[in-house]
Amino acid sequence: GLQTSAGFRRFQTNYLIIYMLMVAADWVQGPYVYRLYQYYGFTMAQNGQLFFAGFGSSMLFGTYAGSMADRYGRKLLCLCYGLTYTLSCLLKHYNSFEALLLGRVLGGVATSILFSAFESWMVCEHNRQYPKEWLSQTFSRAGSFNFLVAIVAGWMAQAAVAYMDHPVAPFDLSIVFLVLGSVGVWTTWSENYGDDATRNSSSDKGAGVGKAGEKGAGGSETTMSSADAAPGSAAASSSSSPPSSHEVDFRGALRVIWQDKKILLIGTMQSVFEGVMYTFIFLWTPALEQESKDIPHGIVFSCFMVCCSLGGALFEMLSQQRTPWQILPTVFGVSAAALAMPLLTSSTNALAIAFCVYEVCVGMYWPALGTLRGLHIPDSARATIMNLFRVPLNLIVCVVLVGIDSFSLQGVFGLCTASLALCLVGLMNSEQSSEKVAPVGSS
Repeated sequence: GLQTSAGFRRFQTNYLIIYMLMVAADWVQGPYVYRLYQYYGFTMAQNGQLFFAGFGSSMLFGTYAGSMADRYGRKLLCLCYGLTYTLSCLLKHYNSFEALLLGRVLGGVATSILFSAFESWMVCEHNRQYPKEWLSQTFSRAGSFNFLVAIVAGWMAQAAVAYMDHPVAPFDLSIVFLVLGSVGVWTTWSENYGDDATRNSSSDKGAGVGKAGEKGAGGSETTMSSADAAPGSAAASSSSSPPSSHEVDFRGALRVIWQDKKILLIGTMQSVFEGVMYTFIFLWTPALEQESKDIPHGIVFSCFMVCCSLGGALFEMLSQQRTPWQILPTVFGVSAAALAMPLLTSSTNALAIAFCVYEVCVGMYWPALGTLRGLHIPDSARATIMNLFRVPLNLIVCVVLVGIDSFSLQGVFGLCTASLALCLVGLMNSEQSSEKVAPVGSS
């Protein structure tokens, strides 16, 4: 196995615990978002409008959230995630379209932070102290643990609804996770920025996770600050002044994407795959309810997450022999085939099996693309670039949700299948798919 240091394992454990609390807050809501709106009496079209508000806000405000994370600090934005999502959950108590709409807008902003600032914080701290070869292990474990947490979250959501006899219960449970995670970020994380500057001001909180607590030659604990970094490293070259406005901007991020074809391809894959995935999040409930509306939403969600966890474990095994570039074509191909099943049948059992196969692919996708982002996207504007990727992603979902009344269920799944198939063709024709480079798990 991969040989790592005690300091790295402490850093990794702290990050994973806090990140899992934050994603648990997101997962526990998943099975009952659509169901809550149904409970309040909203139609499928109104459901689509509410979902549109979430993805639309993520598209419009999420990019700014990424830029703010790079400029003003990733830790600060992670704390904003906790606050924003808590307000979103509180608004779920009101059977008012306007209140729920505002809640979806806040939720869209929060998810943009979740899928950019946390990863950006971790990668920056990792690259400051540890070999890049160890990065894939954190992504693989985050992927596997992520879906294990989601499995438990699905069962907890089901139990909470049964106990309170109301589908708003999971959103109250989410607030508990958000508070615990936010306390962890506030007390144990140091701050970092897009240009890797302003390190010294971040050492005043808690255990100072993000600084290496390695054993020195004499066996005592030594702390590596930016001043201790090797000459020529990002930390050694950083200044003590805050990032200036021109160092982290959209034009610079767009230029990086356009000039590096690997980053452009990563962004295309992310936009297509996750656009389809978030469309699936909206569609799986009505798809499985075609024969009967009496399905256990929390348990079905947990089964999906079991499959996602298996996918994460499968990626970790395959990554010992193959690169993510070599694994992703299979992920896209099998996903396209699985989501074509609703075109052939409305059987609940058949669709459930196909959707489980798709979720295995989702579980493989997350660590694969996370590893590629960690290797190829520069730290200087990581959160900004990652959220720029989410603009076309959210645009895809918004177009589908706005026109949900114009498409049949089968028609939307057909569009999802075609999108994945087209992306697969582009990926297969790229230079990266045939690269002969070392697997991500090798040292």
